[in-house]
Amino acid sequence: MTFEQNSVLPKRFVTALLPWLIGVGALLVYLGTMNQWATLGSIQNVALASGWEWRAHLTQPLNFLALLPFRFLPEHMVPMALNVFNALLATLVVTLLARTIAILPHDRTADQREIEDDPNAVFTGRISWIPPLLGCLTLGLQITFWENATSFTGEMIDMLVVAYVIRCLMEFRIDNEQSWLSRASLFYGIGMTNNWALIGLLPIFVTAIIWLKGISFFNVRFLVRMTAWATLGLLLYLLLPIIHSSSTLATIPFWTGLKSNLAGQQQMLGGMFRFCKENFGIVVVVATSVLPLLIITLRWSSSFGDNSPLGIAIARSVFHIVHALFLGACILIMFSPAYSPRVFMRGAVPFLTHYYFATLVIGYCAGYFLIVSSPAFHRRVRMNGLIKVACFVGTGVVVLLLLLVPIILVSRNLESIRLTNRILPDGYVKAMAENLPAGRCTILSDNVVQLRLLRVHLQRTGRPKDCLFYDTGSASLTDYHAFEKKSQPDLWPAAFASFTNNLQLRPVGLIMQMNELAKSSALVYLQPSFGYYFEVFQLTPLGMSYPLQQYTTNILLQSALSAATLKANEEFWNRFDSETAPLLKKYLPSERQPDRPGWLSRIMTKLHLKTERNDTVLALANIYSRASTYWAVELQKAGKWDEAALGLERSLMLNPNNTAAEVNLDFNKSKREGKPPPIIGESVLDRIGDWNYAINVGGPFDDPRFLMEQSRSFASSRPLLYRQSLHLAKRVAELDPHNLIAHAWHADLLTVLGHPAESLNVLQHIRKDGRAFGLNTTNELDLLRIEASAHFRAGDKDKGKAALETALKSSAVGNVFRANAAQLFLQNGMAADAVPLLKKNTEVDVTDIAALSNLGFAYMNLEKHDLARDAFTQALELDPKSAIPRVNRAITLLRMKNYDAAFEDYQAAFIDFPEAYQVRAGLGEIAEFRKDAATAVSHYEAALKAAQPGTSDFLRVSNRLATLRAPEKK
Repeated sequence: MTFEQNSVLPKRFVTALLPWLIGVGALLVYLGTMNQWATLGSIQNVALASGWEWRAHLTQPLNFLALLPFRFLPEHMVPMALNVFNALLATLVVTLLARTIAILPHDRTADQREIEDDPNAVFTGRISWIPPLLGCLTLGLQITFWENATSFTGEMIDMLVVAYVIRCLMEFRIDNEQSWLSRASLFYGIGMTNNWALIGLLPIFVTAIIWLKGISFFNVRFLVRMTAWATLGLLLYLLLPIIHSSSTLATIPFWTGLKSNLAGQQQMLGGMFRFCKENFGIVVVVATSVLPLLIITLRWSSSFGDNSPLGIAIARSVFHIVHALFLGACILIMFSPAYSPRVFMRGAVPFLTHYYFATLVIGYCAGYFLIVSSPAFHRRVRMNGLIKVACFVGTGVVVLLLLLVPIILVSRNLESIRLTNRILPDGYVKAMAENLPAGRCTILSDNVVQLRLLRVHLQRTGRPKDCLFYDTGSASLTDYHAFEKKSQPDLWPAAFASFTNNLQLRPVGLIMQMNELAKSSALVYLQPSFGYYFEVFQLTPLGMSYPLQQYTTNILLQSALSAATLKANEEFWNRFDSETAPLLKKYLPSERQPDRPGWLSRIMTKLHLKTERNDTVLALANIYSRASTYWAVELQKAGKWDEAALGLERSLMLNPNNTAAEVNLDFNKSKREGKPPPIIGESVLDRIGDWNYAINVGGPFDDPRFLMEQSRSFASSRPLLYRQSLHLAKRVAELDPHNLIAHAWHADLLTVLGHPAESLNVLQHIRKDGRAFGLNTTNELDLLRIEASAHFRAGDKDKGKAALETALKSSAVGNVFRANAAQLFLQNGMAADAVPLLKKNTEVDVTDIAALSNLGFAYMNLEKHDLARDAFTQALELDPKSAIPRVNRAITLLRMKNYDAAFEDYQAAFIDFPEAYQVRAGLGEIAEFRKDAATAVSHYEAALKAAQPGTSDFLRVSNRLATLRAPEKK
């Protein structure tokens, strides 16, 4: 990429020196407002440059090359170096913009041709410096460009490519040197590999070249040359697939990586087109960029076919009006009205190319009005007095825009830039870091952005040498552990680091690893979270960090927060309310206009301009909202309902869409007022959708109606979250003391978790106040089932059987209860007691596959193989694809030594469950009977991998393998 001057164009201040002066000014502005470390938008690139990203990065190869040199810097220097580099890139973009505006053609209309007689159609008047300066001030201070110029988001690399390609096209217009188009083609090809938007803009690029070349565009030699340069640029697509296909970690085949990148670009283009089409955003984008550019490229005659003075006057008026509309629309779009891309795209795509195009229109239109309003033009051309006055106004308006636009942009955007780049991220990471324990520490996070922000901050303070940074979202994959062991060798545990091929780890293994880490370091979470770790550890809120403590033996419930913890959190949230909340509130979406003078407020309202949208504010507000909801729930648990209400109101102020806070606040009000809780609206239920998502976004619920559903969801999840389910069930019982379902569920969970005595105490409490609980014959059956389960769990089979027999005498007993009772008998080795219950169920419902399957299982345990086989056969006749009766019939036939029939069933089961222990062990036993030792060993080895170490099944298969291998050793 070069910045040499065009040999044909005379060296003038506006075209040669002014762009660099503007660039110096832009550099000073960007360095002065630059982020000092990392932002939410730049942290991913900081991680890539620092070598923290373990996943294969298959997109944006140009960014990859740009970041490569920064890997040689010390990690603590990377963020600042990236931002300085980014400021330089933005400066070059602004410099190129100034040059491009300065050499735009100004011979499009007859009026321009009358006064501007430069052979290159370049604006050469004494005030020709105004359009480049106006354009650069407008783009350089526009909020989206300014944000991306002061923090390395990667967008400025794409913008520099676009700016250089446009500059090449404009330079070619002047001197017709083929090298300009060759460079444009090369860099456009490179840009396409990095920026999917350039794929969509390719027709415009080709059209621009046709416009410049005319009929000579269709010269074969020219087309081949342009295609060759573009193809050379497109070869950059191959870089990342080649790198990752040869990597030893997170390896991705070459073609898979290449197709993934291309498919991603196609998906982004399609999604953008559909979004803009459905939201009419495409109209705004086209009307303020592509359409004006298309019109100003056309060379218009002095009239529209009518050469009379009136016709010429009308034509001039139309040109003036059209250019005024374009100028006004493009300047207005820079202020981010409600219909601008920044607002309707909600920050998902920066649209820098669109703003750059709009700025070119601004620069051209400003030059147009300065030319047609110049005194020289008035002396040459006879015109209507009214039109002459309008033309005089043109110069004044452009000069006024030069003065007002930067002032308004700075007043609107400077504070937002300071918040994004310095105040808010800095305050957030300090809030996370202030309560980290001294010494060795493991920091866990469900959100990798938050984790990396804290990591950069701790590097800046010299802390991270004793901190292990643990991304829980990646922890289930072995390649992540291998990568982190390599990058944090002294801190990272080696348990899973030797695994390859990105295997999936089971939660039990990750919990064991976390137990090991807890022995040597403090554990701290960065979010109020839930999941399998919290079956073993409990959270303690401390501002924006959450230390973890292991549950002690036989303790199921969370310990109450200490007075010191309550005080520390109250101090944090009081400080937040006085310092941070006002800053966030000012930039959160609101119908209320900020305090301004009346006239300015009215103008802003008319133009649909509100306070600039700040994506950092929105992101951090959501994080704080979730934390505030969690803390409010903890206050409610401590009985501080008034203080909790203030916390929930804070949560909704920060995030009006926080469903958990909304539900909790409604319940809080009804609780304080002693009224029944309000009816839950359908809209609230629709918004919840997935429980995990709702809690992750808004925080925990504390309304008994929601807690009960959440508790059941936890108990049925994979992995099972029984302890956390118990916490919620107990909380429901506290909030609704006579909720029979919650108390019964609480007792049931106590039994499952191995505390049958406590379960029986809960049942006793229910029966003691049976009338208040609404106890009747039907729900008494459920209590007897729970009671029997508790006695069985305590080892007292007689009492368990007695409880079930008492229940079975009730006339309210149905198939469901008999099935549950039979299941309890089977689980406790009492198959004979289960048989009559299951037979009764099969008589009542001959299509009950579960009852037939369980009946067969009961006969298996009683060694009544013929009856077991018949029961399984009946079940399979009803559903030939049912796996459990198929495998159990195979086992039964094997025990009956009917090897051929058993083999058929095992083979059928093997198709769907090739790695199941029972299937592999059975096939191994049949192969052993058939004297096929090699096949038997193969199946036994697979069975051994599936079996739980230390179990009887594991030992049995191990012994069989040892026996089969013994002859080999001899």
